[in-house]
Amino acid sequence: MIHQLYGSRETERTPGALDEGMAMPAEGRLRMKSRRTMPMREAAEAHRLLESGGVRERIILSVG
Repeated sequence: MIHQLYGSRETERTPGALDEGMAMPAEGRLRMKSRRTMPMREAAEAHRLLESGGVRERIILSVG
C-alpha cells in the first residue's frame, strides 16, 4: 500500500499521493480498527486518557 502511494523510496513521492491518501478513508479503502469520538471541548480529557494508557482505540475530536 505505501509503495503504491510513495514509490519505492520515501523521498520519491508520486504526483497525487496526498490526494490519493486523503481520498482513501472517504472511499472506504482505509479504515481505523477502533475509534472513540469525543467533542472538542473534551480535548483535555482525551489527551489525559491517551497519556494514561486508559484507551487502546483512536480518539477522534469532533467539532460542533
